Amino acid sequence: MAKSAEIKEIDNNGKWRWLVVSSNGRRISRSPKYYGSKEELNVSLNRVSQADGGDFYKDNRGDWRWRVMVEVDGVNVNHAMSSQGYSNLSDCERCAEITRTAVTNR
Repeated sequence: MAKSAEIKEIDNNGKWRWLVVSSNGRRISRSPKYYGSKEELNVSLNRVSQADGGDFYKDNRGDWRWRVMVEVDGVNVNHAMSSQGYSNLSDCERCAEITRTAVTNR
C-alpha cells in the first residue's frame, strides 16, 4: 500500500465530494455523500481532521473497513469511509492513517 495520498475534490453539477487517492492511484477513502457546496465539503473535511481515530469494523463479507463518525447537533454523522474492504486490520488502519494525514495536511 502506498504511504502518501492526495485529496481530490469532485464537482458533480454543483454537488461536491472528496476522495483520497494514494500515490499508486488507488482510491482509499471518500466522503460518504455529495455536499451541496464546497463550503459544506470543507466543513466535513475539518471534522474528519479533528476527529479522534475512527471506527474499524467487519462488513458483511468479512472484510475490514473504517469510518469516521462525528456528532453534529446530537446526531452521529458519517464524514469519511474506506473505499474498499481489507483482508487484514493492519492494512485498514494504515488506510485510515494515510487519510487522516492527507486531510490534515490539505
